[in-house]
Amino acid sequence: LKEGETPLLFVAMSPGVVNTQMMHEYKKLFPKDAHFLPKTESVKRMLQAISKLSLDDNGKFLDFNGKSIPY
Repeated sequence: LKEGETPLLFVAMSPGVVNTQMMHEYKKLFPKDAHFLPKTESVKRMLQAISKLSLDDNGKFLDFNGKSIPY
């Protein structure tokens, strides 16, 4: 980086399987005991994961808990 430049951190993040109105049509495709995250829980977990990121995480694909997902 040049002096005065701010580094950029880019990650892709999966919110998980979130219980939204859109998901109601697809719930039948999941096992009956499948767990769907409430929207607020998904956002809470993603924000917690984002707060722990460093430049070493640049370019990663992460789940809503900050765990790396291979791609």
